[in-house]
Amino acid sequence: MTQKNSTDETTSSPFGLPSLDIESLFRQMQIPGIDMESLIDAERQNIEAVRQANETLVQGWQAVAEQQRGILESTVERWRQTMEQGTPATPSEAMQRQSELAREAFDEALANMRELAEIAAKSQSEAFDIIRNRVEQRLSELLPGQKSD
Repeated sequence: MTQKNSTDETTSSPFGLPSLDIESLFRQMQIPGIDMESLIDAERQNIEAVRQANETLVQGWQAVAEQQRGILESTVERWRQTMEQGTPATPSEAMQRQSELAREAFDEALANMRELAEIAAKSQSEAFDIIRNRVEQRLSELLPGQKSD
């Protein structure tokens, strides 16, 4: 039994699977009435649209993660400042201070959740628009003379 060399060209794809050149396979096919070059080009554009949509989503989630990091830093700093203020002199002052801190924390949490949701929704919308535009473009290629709304 022979072992495949790791530099063998048939195992150059990820996970050691044989590489498959779909583009050359399509070019070798000769189907009457089908322009293979156009088909290959259309699929290349489809793949590019998916790549762009994925990149947009990744950038959006990176923005969400960065915002979450900022929220955590802000929360830790606020907690540190609160601890430095010390304990109020009377129980009444302590209750009032706790009430103020709770209200501020709640308001800030709502604003942060809203901002995170807006960032996520924006990136998802942008990614969807990329795919929708590609679908509309492809439909106009397949159905010439059709008006898209």
